[in-house]
Amino acid sequence: MKKTVVSLLAVSLALLSTPASNASQSFKTCKELNKVYKYGVGLEGAQNMVKNRATGVIQPKASKHFVDAALYEANKKSDSDNDKIACEK
Repeated sequence: MKKTVVSLLAVSLALLSTPASNASQSFKTCKELNKVYKYGVGLEGAQNMVKNRATGVIQPKASKHFVDAALYEANKKSDSDNDKIACEK
């Protein structure tokens, strides 16, 4: 019984520490968003587009962004390069 209670408590804490997806969760700045979602938020399959300094060619780069369509839509204003990832790092 004690193990079950401890296990349930551990699972509850893990769920509470995970950022919750909320369509109304809009951040004023990328700095605020990145405190919760370190690599930004975006759509499934989105790739960070970066300009190669040597050649000037824009190429896709792997991204570790948090995938959530509703959260991206709420913060779409922060996607200045329109690559479907807001506040990417």
